[in-house]
Amino acid sequence: MEEGWDFDAAPAKFKQVQPFLLGLFAVSGTGWLINYITTIRTAFRDRTPGVSLIALSNNLAWELVFAILHPPPLPIATIIVRSWLLVDIFVIYTTVQFARGGTPGNAGAGNSNAHPPPALLSRSLPLFVLAGILGFASGHWVLSVHLGPLRAFYWSGMLCLVTMSGTALHLLVQRGHTRGASYGMW
Repeated sequence: MEEGWDFDAAPAKFKQVQPFLLGLFAVSGTGWLINYITTIRTAFRDRTPGVSLIALSNNLAWELVFAILHPPPLPIATIIVRSWLLVDIFVIYTTVQFARGGTPGNAGAGNSNAHPPPALLSRSLPLFVLAGILGFASGHWVLSVHLGPLRAFYWSGMLCLVTMSGTALHLLVQRGHTRGASYGMW
């Protein structure tokens, strides 16, 4: 077992509350899955992305690092993180398609954005997103090497949460309307 993930060496007081904490993690994990699915549904309904690609790239990078490179030792946590990764791939795909000003499978049609992106950005957006994911993944991996996987799991996860929340608020303010957002996403 990787250093930092060894819950067998945890203090007895932690072991007493560990089942409760795992329950909270499962509830939180289910909430994020609902958020991801709602994000996809809302993007199709409103024909506009509801989440920043920077935040999504950061999130997917975190999920790659902690689902593949440093998976949690507890089965429920591993299942949750890997399910986030799988669903988040579809969130990113949908967001890229609508951010390009089109509909999935038909880029360029059905543009609901007030100002379509410049042609270069629209054509190259998947490459920019891939570069962002790789850049953020390297940052999350380096943090896990320096802090250990458990601390990096929580610290970089908190960074993802703050980035996601901050950019979602920015999108609402920038757009001046709630299209692309929903209560289910919050």
